Amino acid sequence: MEQFEQSKMELGLEWQQPEWLTRIHSSIWEHYGERLFELFDIRHPELWEKYIDFLKEYDRLNNFPPVPIYPPEYKVC
Repeated sequence: MEQFEQSKMELGLEWQQPEWLTRIHSSIWEHYGERLFELFDIRHPELWEKYIDFLKEYDRLNNFPPVPIYPPEYKVC
């Protein structure tokens, strides 16, 4: 993410610009590939549990305040 933040600043791009979004999505697919789909494979519920734990920890570390009208990220499937 630091690499993309730096390239965004160097190129003068905003995060919502198509070029920057395309670059970051491409990088994610190159890094994770088919493994992204394993997360949703019901034959591997332990991966989903690890993902939920990750989301909880991410929210905790970033001190995201709860939004009363939305459920926490880890409860959204």
